[in-house]
Amino acid sequence: MKTLGQRIRSLRKSKKMTLVDIAGEQMTKGMLSLIENDKAKPSIENLQYIANQLHVEVSVLTDPFPLTELRRIIDDLHQIVQNKKWLDVSQAIQVKNLVEPIISELPANYEAAQIYLYYLKVFPPLEAFEQGIEEAKKAVVFFKELALYKELATTYTLQAIFYFNQLQFEQAYETIQVAYKLVQSPYYTIDPITRIDVSYHMASFCYATNRLDEADQVLQHLLKTCHEEKIFHFYAHIIRMAAYAAMILQQPEKVEMYRERLEKYTAFDTHPNTQYYLHVFYLFYYNTYDSKPLKVLEHARIMKESDEAFETLPYIEVETGKALYKLGRFQEACEAFHFFETERNWNGVHPFNTARFQEGLAYYACTLFELGQMEAAKKWILRAYEEQKIMLPLAEKQWICDTYNWLMEQMIKNNE
Repeated sequence: MKTLGQRIRSLRKSKKMTLVDIAGEQMTKGMLSLIENDKAKPSIENLQYIANQLHVEVSVLTDPFPLTELRRIIDDLHQIVQNKKWLDVSQAIQVKNLVEPIISELPANYEAAQIYLYYLKVFPPLEAFEQGIEEAKKAVVFFKELALYKELATTYTLQAIFYFNQLQFEQAYETIQVAYKLVQSPYYTIDPITRIDVSYHMASFCYATNRLDEADQVLQHLLKTCHEEKIFHFYAHIIRMAAYAAMILQQPEKVEMYRERLEKYTAFDTHPNTQYYLHVFYLFYYNTYDSKPLKVLEHARIMKESDEAFETLPYIEVETGKALYKLGRFQEACEAFHFFETERNWNGVHPFNTARFQEGLAYYACTLFELGQMEAAKKWILRAYEEQKIMLPLAEKQWICDTYNWLMEQMIKNNE
C-alpha cells in the first residue's frame, strides 16, 4: 500500500511535473521532497495546496485506495486470472501476494468487493481450505453491508466448496442452502448464471448428503432454468451429474433419458471439453450400468490422448482396471490399479466418485488374489472394507462387503 508521500510523488510524475512545479510560491522544493519521502507530514493547508497544484481532490491523496488505484489492482488481477473460473497454483500465488497485504484495509465499495472475490478463489488451488472458510465468513459480512447479493451468493458457494473439500459435507450443504435460498428469492435481482452455478452445487451437495428427493427437485428446476434463460454453457455438466446419479442410484429409465439428452447436446456443442466429458460419462456407463469392458477401454484410450486427461487420470485408471479385471487381463489390471499405492487423497471428491474409488480398491484386491499375491490382496480388501463403513448406502457399498466376505472365504480355503 502506498504512503501519502508515495501517492503524491506518483501523481506528480504521472502528470510530468517537477518538485518546483508543485512547490510553487507557497512551499519550498526541500519541504515537498521531505513530504514525498515521508520524512515530514504536510499541514492541512499544504495538503490542500498540493492537491490544487496536482488538480485533484484532497481525498485522492489521503485515501490509500482511491477508485483509480482499486481499478488498477482489478486490471492487474484480470491479467493474472484471464477469465478463468478456477485458478492454477501459480495464478493463486500471484493473486494472494497482490491482495493479501491490503485485504483488511479495503474500503467498502463495489471495486473492493471484486478484489475480495478474486482473493477467495486462491484457496482451492493452494488447498488452504480452513483459511478460506474464515476469509469467506469475513467476506459475507462485507457483502451484506454493501447489499451486494450476487457477490454474497458466490461467497456462500465458495465457502460451501471449502467445507466440502474438508469432507464437512453437512456444513457444505447448510452453507449452499443459504446461497440457494438467496438466489431463489424474488426480493433480490441475481443474474441467471450465478443462479445456475449455485443451483448446480446445491444439487451436488444434496446428493453428497443423501438428500435424494431434494437433489432431484433442485436438478429439475435447474434444467428448467437453463432452458428458460437459454444458458447452456454448463448444461452438459448438469445432465452428466443427473445421469451419473441415476446410475449410482440404479434408476435405469432415468439413466437412458439423461444419456439421450447428453448425446443430443454433445452433438450440438462441439467444444472439446464437452466432447471429452461425454467419454467420462461412458467410462462409468459401460462399467456400471451396461457392462461392456471393451468399450470402457476404447473410451479410456481416447481420453488419455486428450489434453484434459491430466485432471481425470485417476478416474480413467480405476475404470480401466475394473474393465481389465472383467476381461481376465489381471496383470494389466494390476498395473492400472497401481496408482492406489501412491494416491490416497480423496479430499474434494464427491461421495459418488469416492464410491467408484473404494469399489476400485476391492477390484484391486481381487486382481492381486488372481495373481496369487495373497498378503497384498488381504491388505487392500481390508482397507476397502474399512472405508466403506463411512460410504453412503449405495450399491458399491454392498458390493465391497460381498467381495470382502468372498475373498476372506477363499483365503481361508487356500490356507486349509
